[in-house]
Amino acid sequence: RVLAHRPLNIVNANKAVEVRPARVDKPAAVRAIVAELAGTATPVDFCLAAGDGRADEPVFAYLAQEFAHVALFTATVGRKPTAARYYVQDVDAVLSVLGKLTEPPAN
Repeated sequence: RVLAHRPLNIVNANKAVEVRPARVDKPAAVRAIVAELAGTATPVDFCLAAGDGRADEPVFAYLAQEFAHVALFTATVGRKPTAARYYVQDVDAVLSVLGKLTEPPAN
């Protein structure tokens, strides 16, 4: 009842059912974030995007176009045709990459 009057999309995802507002998807969210970042005084110099599904492909393609001038790392989880530049084996590999990004630089 709470959401009965709102336009929604219901999507069968990998081991989940996503219920989200209509007209809001990953590419739309990324475009909004990029637009907001463009209005800040600090330019973007690094971007990382990882995903494991078809919904991530438009995001990878958009980021490749929008962030051609920065250090951009896009990765898909598992080997499959993709717009991402890199592959990672599994979610543990994504977590490993994120962990390495949080380590202080070696002297």
